[in-house]
Amino acid sequence: MKAIPLTRARHAGNFANVLQARGIPTERYLERSHLPVDLLEEVDSDSVLSAVSMLDFAENAAADSGICDLGFWAGLMPIEHYGQFGTRVSQASTLYSALQAFCIGVRAECSEANYYLKRDKSAAWFCHHQGQSNPFLPQHELYALMIMVQVIRLALGRLWKPSWVRLQRESENSLTANEWLVSMNVEFGSAETGFAIVETDLAKPLMKSSDRRLSFSARTSDDYSDSLRIEPLCALKALTDMQLRDGKIPSLELTAELAGVSARTVQRHLRDQETTFSDLVDQARLEIAKTMISDQSISITHIAYETGYSNVGNFSRSFKRLTGMSPRSYRKMIRRRETP
Repeated sequence: MKAIPLTRARHAGNFANVLQARGIPTERYLERSHLPVDLLEEVDSDSVLSAVSMLDFAENAAADSGICDLGFWAGLMPIEHYGQFGTRVSQASTLYSALQAFCIGVRAECSEANYYLKRDKSAAWFCHHQGQSNPFLPQHELYALMIMVQVIRLALGRLWKPSWVRLQRESENSLTANEWLVSMNVEFGSAETGFAIVETDLAKPLMKSSDRRLSFSARTSDDYSDSLRIEPLCALKALTDMQLRDGKIPSLELTAELAGVSARTVQRHLRDQETTFSDLVDQARLEIAKTMISDQSISITHIAYETGYSNVGNFSRSFKRLTGMSPRSYRKMIRRRETP
């Protein structure tokens, strides 16, 4: 089974924040794309989401709201605010090393990300490629472009803009209202998204602002990994977990849609791994339940309903089948361990 495209929740959050700032409700767009409707309030920015859903959300919201350059505005978040990945890029000594750190580490943010630095006779080019097998996504392209710009600004200042840009889109029809873009030399219909950088600028040191130093001490998530290209079974678990945390009972069909594959492919992979979709859901429920049980203020009954069980009896039987202990016994064990 091919790798399942995943992304950090902060990227969907960047699009949602732009919509919210313009007074456009995000709930219907999030729900339509099977993302948590409380994305901005309750979901940790390091959490893993379906990249298929995130991109679907961005494209649908842009088309429906009439914000043709939504990806441009969503990509204006400074790179140092992108968790551990952003911190690593921001701590580089020169622009060249920052670009290297970005291109190597970006798949910890989006598993299918493809960024690279190349040179021609006259300049260096910082590029992004959506891939031949993927449909062209205009908001994704603008978002990628502006994230790339934020990396360059670490060394050349927040007002820096490229003098020459290549875009994969065929024309400028949807970008005529964006003064920042129309003021540049743009080559449309390119095989890649990118812009030229003066080679001597690559050796310039990064500008160490006070805001950037503060970002180094930001809290990091325990479940953050150096790559989102995780084994497909773990990715499927993450997608079922996402549905449960959004108050839904995971279904095979929706999980397959979020993974960007067919339901038959998911079933075949699970069979090869000697497990079933029901087992996958039970395991996701168990992990959520164990986290909630450690909070002594949450009742067992509430945990049962929060994890999708119709009654406490069914929850208790499932929990004991998977752990060998009842929920109450497990809670007592946790309490004993925490008592000095």
